[in-house]
Amino acid sequence: MVSDSGSVFIMDVETLRVSKYDKFGRYLSRWGSLGSDPGQFSDPGNMVIDASGFIYVVDRGNNRIQKFNDRGGFLKEFGAGGASGIELLNPTGIAIDPAGDIYVTDTGNHRVVKFNSVGVVIRTWGVQGDGDGEFQSPGAVAVSSSGLQIYVVDQGNNRITRFDTDGTFLGASGSEGDGDGQFSQPGDITVNSSGNIYVVDEGNHRIQRFDSRIRYMSQWGTEGDGDGQFRQPQYIEVDGVSGVVYVTDPGTSTVQKFNNLGQFIIKLEGSFQSLGHITVDTINKRVYVSDAGNRRVLRYESGGQLLGEIGVP
Repeated sequence: MVSDSGSVFIMDVETLRVSKYDKFGRYLSRWGSLGSDPGQFSDPGNMVIDASGFIYVVDRGNNRIQKFNDRGGFLKEFGAGGASGIELLNPTGIAIDPAGDIYVTDTGNHRVVKFNSVGVVIRTWGVQGDGDGEFQSPGAVAVSSSGLQIYVVDQGNNRITRFDTDGTFLGASGSEGDGDGQFSQPGDITVNSSGNIYVVDEGNHRIQRFDSRIRYMSQWGTEGDGDGQFRQPQYIEVDGVSGVVYVTDPGTSTVQKFNNLGQFIIKLEGSFQSLGHITVDTINKRVYVSDAGNRRVLRYESGGQLLGEIGVP
């Protein structure tokens, strides 16, 4: 995860610490450990950073979201009762809209919870089911390029769903299968500056592209080890300036780069073990790939040239 100033924040899932580096890869600080106290983690997941530089970490094992300043100072926790007034169960996805409001997929409770930046619940929506506005273990979540729509991966129902920022259901797309617009284990989701949506279709070894109204547009990828093929695609990220798409595939231990239409460009150099998240720094034209098995992050320029690695202390 990269801040607007170029600082890089990396979650080490082995030591349960967040490490901070400058834009040149120089180590600055770290925080976190195993536990349930403020600033500690148990099975941490996704992180996001808001326009003010505050960091939000999904602390799955402790069923909460934790908020920190950019120096690692603990500020608040959401979702573990208390002031937030709500209990999360296995939270998974997290996204922030332009107004600074936070959307969390409360996977175990089959709903989405919307918080403001100080952790007050604005609203919740969703119950377990397969009807309009219902979920079966919602996963990843993303905000549209306009900031007016919320996209939720409804994992158990093999579909993606669309809402406005008040939680009003606007539509769903997908069903179980391998046809156009169908899914088998949909995973990560991201949105480009034109409003197109990219979804990792893990079980079908491919990426699918939709328009802003979640209408199917195209797909790419088949099972295999060749260029443009996947065995276990997991995370996806888009360069907000160029539109280039990066996909991590732990099944082939590769990171592949595509244009916005899915045409293969290059595989990023590197020998990976247990690939994690990928982050694109559009300001400084850098790409960061988490290689958890080797306890490092590889740093690339936007054209794909390897610049070096950042060790995780």
